Amino acid sequence: MKRSSTLIVGALLAMVAFTGCGDDDKSSGGSSGDYCARIAAYKAKSDELDVVFSDTPDPAKVEDAFVTMQTMISDMKNGAPAEIKADVITMSAAIDNVVAIFSKYDWDFTALAAAPDFAELQDQLAGADMQAASDRLEAYSTSVCGIASETTTA
Repeated sequence: MKRSSTLIVGALLAMVAFTGCGDDDKSSGGSSGDYCARIAAYKAKSDELDVVFSDTPDPAKVEDAFVTMQTMISDMKNGAPAEIKADVITMSAAIDNVVAIFSKYDWDFTALAAAPDFAELQDQLAGADMQAASDRLEAYSTSVCGIASETTTA
């Protein structure tokens, strides 16, 4: 079961570790500075929350981490640049689904890993649409905001 929990955490962290940033000339939303500030805050918070997933995660801390990320990603939809707005919406819908499924299993990784919902969640997070959205958000973040991706900083 520990391996299954690790796979869940890895998939979820990969899914929610996106960053992006807007350009005023291309955005129908807020200023690029405002949007980039939200991205920077999200990235800092997600890095801070990584510690929640070490060893055996405490369900209360897991819940707090995912609800915090859910709120921050939902906020990013407001003022998202047109080029990535659909991708931010895709990520927001995915984290909403993660929160719904995890809450169904009382935020317990072991219970979720043993449940039929586990395969569905994995399929969603590893799906082509999710990967494409994540790739576009990462590329936009790197090229427009200069925020290094997780893969280039490691």
